[in-house]
Amino acid sequence: MRYLERYLAAIYKLCELLYDQKDYSRIHEYVVQALKEAPEEEKLYYWMITSLRKRDMVELAKKALETAKNTLDEEYYDLLVEQLNGYKKL
Repeated sequence: MRYLERYLAAIYKLCELLYDQKDYSRIHEYVVQALKEAPEEEKLYYWMITSLRKRDMVELAKKALETAKNTLDEEYYDLLVEQLNGYKKL
């Protein structure tokens, strides 16, 4: 569990750095890998959807949001939607 927390912290920091560099494709790549280890993390879905939106992949972003809805608890899904509507970095 401790290693997973460290891994996720590193992924989130990496996503922030890549976002600042406008490297949205690489955000997507790292998040896809991280979701294999932690499919219940709403922050990963946030970064996935943000990277897709930034690349104008609206339909894929909608599908990712639907996947999040089916995967996350309602509370975390609602938090994700709120954060996406604000379109702010976590």
